[in-house]
Amino acid sequence: MGSRPVYSADREVIEECQARGFEITARQLERWRPLLPDRTVEHEGGFRGSRSVNPPGYVDQVVAIAETLKSGVPLREVPLALFLRGFSVRLEVLRAAYLDLLARLRREVDTFTAQAGVSASEPVDQVDAMAAHMAARARRSTTGRRWEARARQAIRQRKVEADSVQALLSGVLSAALVGPFAGTPATSEGIAEVLEVFGLNDGQDPQQLADHLATMNLDAIAQAVETATLDHWIAARADLTEMQRYIELRRQIEALCKPAELRLTGLDDFSSQDVISRAAQVPALLLIATDEWRERLRSELAPLQALDNLLSVIPEKYHRPLLQNQLSGEAVKELRPRAQAWVEQHPREAELLNMGANAGA
Repeated sequence: MGSRPVYSADREVIEECQARGFEITARQLERWRPLLPDRTVEHEGGFRGSRSVNPPGYVDQVVAIAETLKSGVPLREVPLALFLRGFSVRLEVLRAAYLDLLARLRREVDTFTAQAGVSASEPVDQVDAMAAHMAARARRSTTGRRWEARARQAIRQRKVEADSVQALLSGVLSAALVGPFAGTPATSEGIAEVLEVFGLNDGQDPQQLADHLATMNLDAIAQAVETATLDHWIAARADLTEMQRYIELRRQIEALCKPAELRLTGLDDFSSQDVISRAAQVPALLLIATDEWRERLRSELAPLQALDNLLSVIPEKYHRPLLQNQLSGEAVKELRPRAQAWVEQHPREAELLNMGANAGA
């Protein structure tokens, strides 16, 4: 078979990629074409015909695909990674990638539970089988070991009653998964145990959360994926960024000012740097991110951002005593000019922190 002709636009990409240390072939570019933005067509004055031109950022996206594949992400999941990183992805390609991810998840569940003798027509039984399997293997992962530690502590402190850590963890996982996988609300008691063992007990209403999880079932998520416009997807991606920012800031600030038993330690489990794990959270936000939800998130994020901004002008050695209201008189005197200057430069943030114009540290 003869070699394919290399068009000038492709040649430009190949040469630019080589300059950046990536060996890309024309065949690869052809295979990746659905993952790349459309090229523009230019008509040159005085000449017949036209030529394709790479739009701005085209080579960057080619490099991003190469990097993502090199990291071990399969090609069918690359659209998720590209979209999460802010690259342009065609709606039909993005939709197909997410629907494929959901379909594979369903098949894995059906295959596993069938081997355990559970019919796909019994979704609640499927969830129980998955939960028991996950509980038995929990100690193989960092997150699972955290769950076990919290379950052990909850039993020891008599916050919950259970025959064993594994029995409690199995029940907790079943309660957490029955809504998303079976569309059936868990009991309020089950969700209360989920919040305790997952380290996310922040005063939520367990029954309200159980009902909420049931509305976020896989069928509803698939429907949202099929019907969302590109604008919806972009908004959901922005929502995820804000949510992750909130989680990270809250983790950092609570680590400085609260004892371990008062922190939402489960936030540590949401700090994965795996791009596909983070991208997999986007479809759920198509469902839950209403205007009211966004307003509530931003109202909780704003004071954390303001506090983080304030801490950026305070020497690190004073962060913990400042947040714990334990600054010495000498430290207050040293920090007062910095705090006053910050208040003058950031009046809106200062108001969020209840710092007046004459506020000291």
